[in-house]
Amino acid sequence: MGLGCLNPGKCNCEPRVLLWDVGRESPSLTSLEACQDVYDGLGIASDLASADEYSGSLSNYKLILAVWTAEDPPWLGQLTSWTGRLLLAGDYYRAPPDPPPRGNPLSNAWINALCTTKGVDIQIDSDVINRSVYARTVSNDLTSSTASLSGGVHSTITVGPSATQLYHSVGTFGAPPYIPCVARHRVGDIDYVVNGDGTMFVTAGAVASKSAWLEQLFTAS
Repeated sequence: MGLGCLNPGKCNCEPRVLLWDVGRESPSLTSLEACQDVYDGLGIASDLASADEYSGSLSNYKLILAVWTAEDPPWLGQLTSWTGRLLLAGDYYRAPPDPPPRGNPLSNAWINALCTTKGVDIQIDSDVINRSVYARTVSNDLTSSTASLSGGVHSTITVGPSATQLYHSVGTFGAPPYIPCVARHRVGDIDYVVNGDGTMFVTAGAVASKSAWLEQLFTAS
């Protein structure tokens, strides 16, 4: 499975996933328990945690899934000395009575601020795209397991020249094709993956269909 560290010799991380689960604190959000079920089935150790529950060191983790994060987590300062992969998922947001809001209206802004601070050449935009399938844009070690991902309404992302677009949304619904929705940019010892759709990580059936991709997020170098 290639469970080796992303940067052998420069960290002491154990093969674990940190599921940064803001849904455990907010009843309006949905938990990442479906992701933990997938990792359990793959034999990959994972921890569900929120700000009220987390105490520890990022050296225990090689992958962090931070979905709908809108406030600085307690581990943020440790990123300067951490090696691993950090997935940041925002989402679209529309105020009621429009389609039910997903995520947090501040999560995209928080992700963009972090990316700017860390030199990550990706930003989440405010455009709302209603699609159901995300097609692989390029084939690399983060996309070779699957040519498509099930998704839904997402915010578009702007992918700068230093970053790599991984998936784009396809379909009809009146919007043009090839809208970027997942991209990556390795900066220093961290491989940042930015996703414009957090809902794909919380709906049990959709998450189960992404088992190969969730595994690859953990195992790919």
